Amino acid sequence: MKEKISKTNVARLLDKAKVKYELIPYDVDENDLSAIHVQKV
Repeated sequence: MKEKISKTNVARLLDKAKVKYELIPYDVDENDLSAIHVQKV
């Protein structure tokens, strides 16, 4: 069974505009939310 992913406001806007996209979950380190850290995941 697929994990349910909460949609962000951006995802809702993309839905409304009928833009195809994919939400990809990843683990978050609450102590390091920098873009550099996230792109390494």
